[in-house]
Amino acid sequence: MPRPSRGVTSVVSTVLLVAIVVVLSATLSAFAAGVADDLRNPGPYVSQSGGQLAVQDGYDGGTVRVTHVSGDPVPVEEMEIAIDASDACGERERLIRLPEGGNSSGSFADSNVASGSIDESIVSGGNRVDLGVLDSRTTNRFAAGSFLQFRLTGESCSLAEGDRVVVSVVHVPSGSVVIRQELVV
Repeated sequence: MPRPSRGVTSVVSTVLLVAIVVVLSATLSAFAAGVADDLRNPGPYVSQSGGQLAVQDGYDGGTVRVTHVSGDPVPVEEMEIAIDASDACGERERLIRLPEGGNSSGSFADSNVASGSIDESIVSGGNRVDLGVLDSRTTNRFAAGSFLQFRLTGESCSLAEGDRVVVSVVHVPSGSVVIRQELVV
């Protein structure tokens, strides 16, 4: 007399269920390990900073200065600076590939602005302003006691009393904003 095969079906389904659980847990653990790596490597922490926006003598533009007061140092080559002057002149810009052009002149080049042209940017090339740690001739470490500075051009971004400019220092490897300063003329 042939034996019933009903018991085999429950064994096969149990083995398949265990296999699915093992594959899912391996996939999830690999994903979680990747997320945990990101959590272990957060961006630098700048606990205190200061900022100043001043209209320049003889120009309609202004000088932006951000000072690192306390917290972790940030290598300048790992930074980008986002400038939102939409309240003041309707423009935005991003300083990239820092420090400045590396041309030993202490001035920004086309390669340092996201728009691609320093002549059409709201950021000045850097003439007549000390760029601080953004100058390739400095230590290029934005650490406590150091500052970064740049000039907004009067041609592209004329400033008036009460205008607001938001400056954010972004740590590129982690994608975190380490400093955000809202500056008012």
